[in-house]
Amino acid sequence: MSQEDIILVNNNFSLQAASLWNKIPQTKQQLILNNVYCVQCRVAVTMVNVSGFVEESSLVLKGSCGVCGENVARVIEEIN
Repeated sequence: MSQEDIILVNNNFSLQAASLWNKIPQTKQQLILNNVYCVQCRVAVTMVNVSGFVEESSLVLKGSCGVCGENVARVIEEIN
């Protein structure tokens, strides 16, 4: 894991979360971050100000809607 990979997500990832996130190809990382449902906007939006942590065996991403600023989250289950 390089520092550049973590910087892509504002360096707000736990070490374990960063390790899991970096196992995902960069093109898929972008798809994940660009397709998060916002309850306020009622559409898929881009997640900004992303942080990540591991809960049980899932990677949890939390951030803000890139359009309205509402809190959004994405759970990525069991990354091997």
